[in-house]
Amino acid sequence: MATKFITPSWRMPKNSNQSKASNYSLDFDGTNNYILTDLTPDSYTGFSISAWVYADSLGSYNVVASQYRDNNPSNSAWFLETIGSNMAFGVVNGGALAYAQKAFSTSGWYHVVGVWDGSTVEVYIDGAASGSPVSISAMNTGTVNMAIGGLWNTGGTAVDNGFWNGKIGPVSIFDYALSTGSISALYNDGIPSNPLAVTKPPIAFYDLGQGSAYAEGSAGIVEPNLAAATGSTVFNFNNNPSITFSDDFFTPSGTVGGDGNFMQVCSISWWVKSNRAGSYSVIIPLSSTNYWALRIGPVGNMWFIAGSGGNYVKFNNVTANSINLYDNEWHHCMFTIPNDNNKNECRFFIDNQEITNTTTAGVTTGAGNNAIMSRLHLGGGILGNIEGTETSNLQVWLDTALNDTDIAKVYNNGTPLQSNIPQSDSLKAWYKLGLDTSTWNGNDWIIGNSTANYTTALNWPGVNGANYVDLSTGVQTALGASCTEVTLAGWFNITDITRNQGLFGFTQNGNYGRIQVAYNYNGGSPVIQFRMNTTWYQYGSFTPGSKWHHVAVVYDASDATPTLKAYLNGSPLSISADPSGWPASLDFTTAGQFHRVGWNVSNTAAAAANISNYGVWSSALTAGNIETLYNNGTPEENVSFSPVGYYKLDNTTTGIQNTGSASSADGTISGNVTQVDSFVSTLNGTSDGMNTANLVPSNLIKSIPYSGYSMDFDGTLDYITTSLDISNSSFTTSVWVKANSSGYASGGKYVPFNVQSDDTNGVNRSINQLYNGGGGGGTGLRPAMQTYEFGTNNFQYWFASDNNFLDGRWYNVVWTRDSSNSKIQCYVNGQLQTFTQFNSAGTTTALTDYGTNPSTPRSYSNVTIGAFKNHAGTISNNYLGKVSNCSIFNRVLSEDEILRVYNGGSPSDLTNLNPTGWWSLGADSYFNGSDWICPDLSTNNNNGTSVDMGAANLLGDGPDSLANGTSTNLDLATDLIGEAPGSTGNAISINMNSLARTGSTP
Repeated sequence: MATKFITPSWRMPKNSNQSKASNYSLDFDGTNNYILTDLTPDSYTGFSISAWVYADSLGSYNVVASQYRDNNPSNSAWFLETIGSNMAFGVVNGGALAYAQKAFSTSGWYHVVGVWDGSTVEVYIDGAASGSPVSISAMNTGTVNMAIGGLWNTGGTAVDNGFWNGKIGPVSIFDYALSTGSISALYNDGIPSNPLAVTKPPIAFYDLGQGSAYAEGSAGIVEPNLAAATGSTVFNFNNNPSITFSDDFFTPSGTVGGDGNFMQVCSISWWVKSNRAGSYSVIIPLSSTNYWALRIGPVGNMWFIAGSGGNYVKFNNVTANSINLYDNEWHHCMFTIPNDNNKNECRFFIDNQEITNTTTAGVTTGAGNNAIMSRLHLGGGILGNIEGTETSNLQVWLDTALNDTDIAKVYNNGTPLQSNIPQSDSLKAWYKLGLDTSTWNGNDWIIGNSTANYTTALNWPGVNGANYVDLSTGVQTALGASCTEVTLAGWFNITDITRNQGLFGFTQNGNYGRIQVAYNYNGGSPVIQFRMNTTWYQYGSFTPGSKWHHVAVVYDASDATPTLKAYLNGSPLSISADPSGWPASLDFTTAGQFHRVGWNVSNTAAAAANISNYGVWSSALTAGNIETLYNNGTPEENVSFSPVGYYKLDNTTTGIQNTGSASSADGTISGNVTQVDSFVSTLNGTSDGMNTANLVPSNLIKSIPYSGYSMDFDGTLDYITTSLDISNSSFTTSVWVKANSSGYASGGKYVPFNVQSDDTNGVNRSINQLYNGGGGGGTGLRPAMQTYEFGTNNFQYWFASDNNFLDGRWYNVVWTRDSSNSKIQCYVNGQLQTFTQFNSAGTTTALTDYGTNPSTPRSYSNVTIGAFKNHAGTISNNYLGKVSNCSIFNRVLSEDEILRVYNGGSPSDLTNLNPTGWWSLGADSYFNGSDWICPDLSTNNNNGTSVDMGAANLLGDGPDSLANGTSTNLDLATDLIGEAPGSTGNAISINMNSLARTGSTP
C-alpha cells in the first residue's frame, strides 16, 4: 500500500514495501485482547483458515482464531491455536474433536493454515504440512461467531481465555479445502500475497493492522471483512448477444477454394462460467465463410469444429476427467493448434489439466478449403449460442502453441494472470471483458484489446468552430518550399459516422491547402478522402463502425511521374479516379497555411472522432514501411523511420509535443479537445445485442477494495453538513445506502444525500431520498426525488421502480438532472430505472426512463448527508441506515460514467470523473473528540462535519465489506505495529489527521 490515512493515523510504508500486500499488524498482549467478528456459524462441507502470526510466548494454549466454546465441543466448530509448543487446527463433529498439529516456535513470523477437506484435518506451517492428518467426517455448525485472538467461554457468552500473545497479520476464511498449490501461493516464500487472488476467494478476510480503523472513545478497533468485494466485472451472454473482434484475425496459408492449410498455429485462452446443460454453447462461432468453432456440447464436453460439422475433435473432459463445463463454476480453458496441417494434434486444457481422451472425425487437415479459419467472434453464429454463460479474459497468441509450462503460468492457480504473460511477443489480442477495459457508447460495448500500446487518445466533439490542435510552423519549415516527398499517417476512430470531417494535414484558406486527410460519409458509403491542393480524391469505401483505423497517404514526386498512394490498416487503397496534374513539388512555407488535427478549412467539417499518434515524414514511405507503422493494429511505442513531426495525442500536455526531428513544432489546443480512455487498436471488439445489464459483478478476480467502511445514521438526529454550493443546475448525485431491516414509517421520507436550492422561499429543491411506500401507488423502500416548480409550492415526486431496499444489501443510487432539457433520470446499481411521477394535485403518471421538471435552472447549496436541510437550516427527514461514498457532479454523467461509479458493486476511486464533491465516509474520516470530520476527496475541499454523531458511528460495513469485526481492549495508538511478514520499518503518524497531507513540496 502507498501512504494512506486510516483513522486515527497515517500508514506510511517504507518505499521498498509499498508493493507488498501487508505492511502492518496488530499486537495482542495475551491478557484480554481479541477481535469479535460478525462471521456467524454456518454449515461447511470443506473449510480452511489462513493466518500470519508472530508469538512472543506460548502458554498451554493460545488461540489465533476460533468458533469454539471452551470445554463445550458439542456447541463448537473449529479452532486454530497453539497447544504447548505445537500449532494445531481442530474440527469438532458432535462431541468428538480431531486436530492435527505441527511443531511451532516463538519470535518469528509464520504462515499457518488449517484445512478440513470433509474427511480429514491437516495443519500447515510456511507451506509444509504436518504429515499426520486426522480423520473426521463432519463439522458442527457451532453456536458462536468467529473470534480472533481468544476463545469463547463454556457458555458462549464472552471471549475470556486462551488469548494470543504476539502479533497477528492477515486472517482469511475459506468455505472449502485449500489445495497445496493455493497454500504455497498464499505463503509466497514468506511475503504475504493477496488472499483474494486464489482460485476461489475467501468468505472472510481481515487485514489486521493494514485496514484497521479506530476512533477515540469507540467500542474498539473496526476491522472490515474485505472478502465481500466483487473487485471485477465480466459480461454475461444472456439474450444470446455476440461480440465481433475481427473477420480476418487469423491468416492461415489456405485460401477459400484454393490451396494451403485451413488452420493456423495458435493458442486461445479464456475463462468461462456456464450453467447451460442440455444445449450447445458456441464460444467462438461458425459462419458461412468461417467454418471453424469452439463450442461446449450438451453434456459439458469441449468440441473443436474444423471445416464442417462432421469434421471435429471432441475432448471428453466429462467422462475422462470429471470436469463439467456446465457446473456454473469458473474454469480456465486453453486450446492450442501446434500443427496447422493436422487438427487431431490440437490440445485442450481445463484448469491446467490436459484432456487427452478425444473423439475425432473427418479429415485431419480440415474439410476442403471452401472456408478457412479467419474470423474471431465471441458468441452468436450457428450450431448453438452462448446463452447463460459468463466469459472473461480471452487471449489469442498467433503462430505460437504454448507449452505446458506456459499454460500453467496462464492458469495462475485459478485466477486470470494480469502481468508477465508468457510468449507476450506472440500475444495478438487480449480481451479482459470487464468494465476496466470496455466502454459503453450508448448503443454498444466497445471491448478494448489490452495488447494496445496506447489506452488514451484525444477526442474532438464534432462542433464546427475553433476545436483543433494547431501544430505550429516547425514541420512546414522542415518540409520546405520545394518538397517532393512527404508521408502523413495517423490513427482515427469516428464517433459520428454520418458527419463529413477533416482529420489531419495541411490546409490553406482560399487555396484549400496542400495535402490533407478527411472522412466522407458519402451518402452512407463512407470513404477516405485526400486533398491535393484544391482537389479531393476518394479512396476505397470502408466500414468505420466503432473501430480504430490507421490511414496513411504518401506523396512522391521524386521522379518524372508524381504519385499519391493511400493505405488503410496497412493495405493499399484504390483511388476512385485517375489523378492528373500532380504538382512536381509542394510548398509548405506559403503564408496562411495551417497544420492542424481535427480541423477542416474555415472551421467547417470539424472532426467528431478520437485521434491518436499522428506523424509527418519528409520521405515517401514504402508499402512495407506503412505495414510497420500499422504494427498489427496498434501504434508503435517508438515510431519508426524518423518523422519530422510526431504527436502521440494521448493526453493534452505531453501528447501534443513533437517527438519528431523538427524544431519549434509543439502543438497547442484550441477549443474543446479532451483526453478520453480508449484502447488504440483495430482489434477492439463491438457488441451486438448487449446492453448495460450484460455487465455483471464477478468474484473471478478480487482485489483489496477502495473503501470498506460506512457511517451509521440513527434516523433521528444524525447528519453531516458541508459548505458545498453547486453553481450549475445540471447535476448528478450518487450515494451508496444500506437500509436497516425495519423502523421505517409508512409514507416516511429518509434522506441519505440532499441538495437544496438557494432560494429563500425554498422552491425548486431537489432531494435524493428513500421513500417508504406511499404516493404513486408504489410499495417498499425505494429511491425518490422531490422537486418544486419555480415560484410556486407545487411539488413533484419522482419514484424509481419498486426496488425494495429492505433486503440487507448495499445499493448505489444515482440521480441526474439536465437543465438543458429538464430531464430527471434515476439509476440503481448502474441500471436506468422506470419510475412514477406523483404531484401535489395527487396525479400519478407512469414514465419510462425519464421525467421532465420544467423549473427554471437554479444554483444549489446546503449539500447535506443523512438528512434534508432547507435554506433556513432546518433539519428534517433524517436517514435511518448506513451511508457510504456520497458524490456530486456539476454535470450529467454519461451511462458509461455511471457504470464506473457503480463499478460492479465496489466503490472505486472517482478522481478521473472529476467530482464536485466526494465524501467516502470511511476510514479517511477522523473523530476530533466531538465530531467526525469527513474530508472532501474532490479538489474543492468542502469537508463535512457531523452533528450528533459519536465515535461508534464509523462501521466496517461498506458496499464491499461484510461480517466486520470489532476489537476489545485493543487501541491503535499502542497496538498498531508497522511490521508484517517480510516488511519492517513502516511508519505510523502521531497526532496527524487526514487533512495534514499537502500537495506543497519544495
